[in-house]
Amino acid sequence: MYAEEVLAKDRRAEELGYKEIVLTAIQLGGYGKDFGKNGLEDLIPKLLKETNIPRIRLSSIEPTDVSDRLIEELAKSERICNQFHIPVQSGSDHILDLMKRRYDRNEYANRINTLRKYIPDVTLTTDIMVGFPGETEKDFADSCEFVQTLKFNKLHIFPYSDRDGTAASKMSDKISPEITRERKKKLAEIDHD
Repeated sequence: MYAEEVLAKDRRAEELGYKEIVLTAIQLGGYGKDFGKNGLEDLIPKLLKETNIPRIRLSSIEPTDVSDRLIEELAKSERICNQFHIPVQSGSDHILDLMKRRYDRNEYANRINTLRKYIPDVTLTTDIMVGFPGETEKDFADSCEFVQTLKFNKLHIFPYSDRDGTAASKMSDKISPEITRERKKKLAEIDHD
């Protein structure tokens, strides 16, 4: 969707009395990049300048798409909701590598710390998976330590489940349902601390 289409939808929402829009997509952070543009870094200032809707919220965005420039744009206006959902999936570099994620713990933490620097009262939520094939006790301990260090406002904890045709479904080091349940329970306790 081109910027003018997004602006038109936003203006229509304003006319109908909506007070908030949510920018959402399967790969929200990739918006506009297939048009050779900077994407959200260009769209957000346009929305702020050319529309008056009181609140603009971003849905889930990958950590690799949270650039310094995007953070700077998000921090410029109180109309941007200061709540962001940035999935981490695991706090273990070993598991992130097995999942073929394009970031590691340090890169992810850097994005979070930069957001907090520019938006001190930011609310951060994340997705984290337990029981991914090959997840050792150390990998799980790394995840627990990571989420405690980053102090998320809310964890969305998901147990791994096989999905036919995926590389993970063919992996041999499956974690038992009992261990996966225990790990989910432990992370839930951390989430409520």
